Amino acid sequence: MRIQEKSYINILIIILILFLSNELSALSFPFRSIKVGDQIKELLLKPFKGDTTVTLNDLKDKNVVIAFWGADLPVKRQRSERLIKELLDLEDFFKENNIAFYTVDAQNDEPSDMEEVIKGVGRDFPVYLDGTGKLYGELGIFVVPAVLILDKEHKVVNGFGYSSDLVDRVRGELEIMLGKKTREEVERELNPVNVEKTPKEKEAIRYYNMGQVLAKRGMNEEAIKNIKKALELDPKMGEAWAELGCLNVELGRTKEAEEALDHAFDLVPDSVKATICDAKLRAQTGEIEDAIEDLRGLVLKNARNIDLHYTLGWLYEKNKNMEEAAKEYKTAFELLKETTSHFGGE
Repeated sequence: MRIQEKSYINILIIILILFLSNELSALSFPFRSIKVGDQIKELLLKPFKGDTTVTLNDLKDKNVVIAFWGADLPVKRQRSERLIKELLDLEDFFKENNIAFYTVDAQNDEPSDMEEVIKGVGRDFPVYLDGTGKLYGELGIFVVPAVLILDKEHKVVNGFGYSSDLVDRVRGELEIMLGKKTREEVERELNPVNVEKTPKEKEAIRYYNMGQVLAKRGMNEEAIKNIKKALELDPKMGEAWAELGCLNVELGRTKEAEEALDHAFDLVPDSVKATICDAKLRAQTGEIEDAIEDLRGLVLKNARNIDLHYTLGWLYEKNKNMEEAAKEYKTAFELLKETTSHFGGE
């Protein structure tokens, strides 16, 4: 369901009925119970296969990178596979710089689900579990996959939630920690100057923008025609595939929506729009709790996305969780108020 202005009337009604005033706090990194500079005092990793456990004493004088992952949902498996593959490609870098690297199934998932991830990675690597059963809570892991970096004293250097450039960010943070690069240098590498687009790419953007305008006017069929023209000119426009998927979700075209969203995730794995629309699609097939889990992970880096909060509220409402629904509706409403106030609203 695309957000229309009249939809927000329902938001206000629910808020007034439940009288909720809780504010949603945005988190800057994916661990609620620790912060940068904290010292990790206890760690016990139990191997998924084998008998050799790992403790902090075993990691004395080593920098540590831990990738926490999950395998209970398709989107988590897909992201976990990609993260582990890319981190394993840094194996030589880790060895050269005395960095211990571990992958940990943070949720103690079913063995069959973990095997799916191992198979998807396509190469051998050690998998560990939380040996105490307390790690998930003591670190306050908010979303998986996520990466935690510790220095030689086992103090928290930084932590990152999933994104398409997560591994680049991890390596950059390690290079800063090791004194190889400055933060300014890393940021320049992560955010290079835009290259001038070709005439064909510019034409594709024009069709894409027109498609978005038509979609906002409720002219979905015309919007789809323009989006498809954009993709004919530039098939690598990930957000155009996401928009096409969202439009097909609205029109109830499940197969077309799935195909378009799959293309979007291939090109832009952390697309907020695609994930929101995929959650709507999954809710239509009864996978409401899984859809909620997917969107909760997005709040970490997209706390001001109105559509995200509104859709989360809608999902909670469908799941009969009216308290959480009202919190998300309230946040969406307040963000909408801020937005409209910039354009002359009260």
